[in-house]
Amino acid sequence: MRTMRFKRVFLLSQEERRAFTMEFSPGATVLAAGNGFGKSALIKSLYDTFGADPHRIDESWRKAHAISAVDFEVAGKAYTAMKIAGTYMVFDATGQKILQTTSVTRELSPFMADLLDFRLLMTDKREQVLIPPPAYAFAPFCIDQDKSWSEPWKPFRGMYLPNSAASLAEYHSGLKPNAYYVARAERDRLAVEL
Repeated sequence: MRTMRFKRVFLLSQEERRAFTMEFSPGATVLAAGNGFGKSALIKSLYDTFGADPHRIDESWRKAHAISAVDFEVAGKAYTAMKIAGTYMVFDATGQKILQTTSVTRELSPFMADLLDFRLLMTDKREQVLIPPPAYAFAPFCIDQDKSWSEPWKPFRGMYLPNSAASLAEYHSGLKPNAYYVARAERDRLAVEL
């Protein structure tokens, strides 16, 4: 999987007539503030912009109907992702729109998988091979204070695929490379055909 780095986040609430922006340092960024200052909302907004749905969003944050944008970098190339009322967009460094969709599963997932070289393929309950949603790519990088302590490898909602924890642990630890998952998915597909 290619390295992805968040560079900047922009949040806008037209309901509240407020906006927020924050730049992330190239090394590490530490968020320090008391309870209720929005640290969790900021982190959840980062991942939500890429289609990884947080388990819990505070009611006040939900009512704000925030529009989010994240400047990010993958393998040295700059991009911007946006989420506006259930529509996801990705722009290249020149501002050219390269994706616009309302479908996380059918369009955003394959796009993010290609961009990140995230080749994990999984089989759903109907034994269909599919590219998992972006939440699966981000799972080890987000520890949700509301859910991750009780259910490891499930920091987001919608992580519905069977054997998710084992597959994610093997993939993200590097025990099994991209080629393994591509070959296994093909084997599973052929077994279903037989």
